[in-house]
Amino acid sequence: MLAVDFISMYLNDQIFELLVIWTKKRAEMAKEDLGEDNELHWKDVTVPEMKTFICLTFCTGLMRKPEIRDYWSTELMSTPYFSHQNSLSRNQYLMILKLIRFNDPEAAIQNCKISQIQGFIDCKK
Repeated sequence: MLAVDFISMYLNDQIFELLVIWTKKRAEMAKEDLGEDNELHWKDVTVPEMKTFICLTFCTGLMRKPEIRDYWSTELMSTPYFSHQNSLSRNQYLMILKLIRFNDPEAAIQNCKISQIQGFIDCKK
């Protein structure tokens, strides 16, 4: 069983589609905040890429490394599933990690931590 198959047992495509939509909205908001000095190198994420991102994030708990960038290292203690051709690039992974949202960023209530994941919770009911 592949990691993505395991994840799909618990998270359906609807959830991944919402994660993609919410993350894309957050990226658009970040671009607006940066204005003309836009240094956000965002590439819209797809559902398969989001699934890969979630799987890779789970894998980081299986083999600890000092820095998140080290998972893409080709040194002696490499983690081949991070540098596999069907995986995400390090930069794409880090950008998703920075911008991923588990709720509509426009619906989040300030100073309410649960509102940041409410959309995800509602999908799991």
